[in-house]
Amino acid sequence: MIWLHPLGGALGAALLLWVGMQGLRSRHRAGYAPQARKTHGRFAPYVYALVVAVACVGTASALFLRPDLQPASSIHFWTLWTVVVVLTGSVLTARAFGVRPDARRVHAWLGVVAMVAIAIGAVLGLGMLPD
Repeated sequence: MIWLHPLGGALGAALLLWVGMQGLRSRHRAGYAPQARKTHGRFAPYVYALVVAVACVGTASALFLRPDLQPASSIHFWTLWTVVVVLTGSVLTARAFGVRPDARRVHAWLGVVAMVAIAIGAVLGLGMLPD
């Protein structure tokens, strides 16, 4: 049970990077852009749900299974919850594409910030792996 967060986190980070790259690829004028846009739109909601679930499981496991950790005192904790907040903003801007012309640009930048932050959070979490 204690390995659920690290394994889910690795999967969530890898999938977030993959979905984010699909989103970035969808912005090109090349022939692969429409397929990348479909892939991004299809899988992004599931990856978002996985990242939120992994953040919740990580917080719960630190509170209940790892008495040696104080979750809110680690940079790993704050980095990954920042990812959740940024991705939530990304979800909200994705829904505003037809209403706000700048929403697509904001959405892309939020996605890039989330990809960088999740990579940093993953590296920071390596030092916290259970024995």
